[in-house]
Amino acid sequence: MKLTEHILSFIRIVYFRPMSLLMRDVSIQDSMELLEWRNEPSVRKFSHDPGPIKRETHDIWLKHRLVNLPHQPFWVFTKNFEKIGFIRFDLGQLKNEHKVSILLNPQFRGEGYGTLILTQSIEICLARIPYPSFCANIHKDNTASRKLFLKCGFFESETEGNFIRCKRITDSFVHSTN
Repeated sequence: MKLTEHILSFIRIVYFRPMSLLMRDVSIQDSMELLEWRNEPSVRKFSHDPGPIKRETHDIWLKHRLVNLPHQPFWVFTKNFEKIGFIRFDLGQLKNEHKVSILLNPQFRGEGYGTLILTQSIEICLARIPYPSFCANIHKDNTASRKLFLKCGFFESETEGNFIRCKRITDSFVHSTN
């Protein structure tokens, strides 16, 4: 990727209608809100490790994760200067499989922002990455997340312990393997 493309990717702001969301890459300045939302009890109870995340652990993880930009997207969505949600795509063990993680501001849950953020983010990834597939590991009792991913074209593929693996395989990915 050329330096100018990287810079444009970093400062890119995308406008989504009708909810008027702006999108940008996550930065270290987002750390405190991200940690606060990650440590919310309703989020922790559906996590692989339900214990609270320590600030030091979070800071190390975030700094390491930001190094992967822009090749592994990590975006924050805002409306009227207020953060609505975060979404990240971590490259999986399979070459073009991206693990999706989405986190919404507790104040805006249930208002349709999750669907908008997930669908628009996947569309942007599809435009940037040839033949990707997407997956998410969702706690079996996290009904809201399961409904969100199913609504956005994912299917439940397998269960491991308390987690269900949801997948979305793009048409172009399916055709490239035939």
